[in-house]
Amino acid sequence: MTTSTRTIAFFALAVLVLAGTANAEVERIEITSQSVFANGMEYGSVGPYEKIRGTLFYAVDPDNAANAAIVDLDLAPRCADGKVRFQGDFILLKPVDLARGNGRLL
Repeated sequence: MTTSTRTIAFFALAVLVLAGTANAEVERIEITSQSVFANGMEYGSVGPYEKIRGTLFYAVDPDNAANAAIVDLDLAPRCADGKVRFQGDFILLKPVDLARGNGRLL
């Protein structure tokens, strides 16, 4: 797993922790592009940022009580293991040099 992939995995975990009480697993992360943000403009002591685009692939268990608040989850098609799978796109801006960031998310 590359450093960027590890970084994204930590980001995905943070998103799920902060998202509320629903219980979902991030099964896979696909990074579709990485590019310099704002032509490499320096932002204070943090420096330049990188824009990462990709897709997060999730799985949720409709029978888990923590997922009861998800509207119509019980109507979604299930895979062989009983879970509902879905995906969502993401964009992440991160400092090129993580050591220069504040460390709050990554």
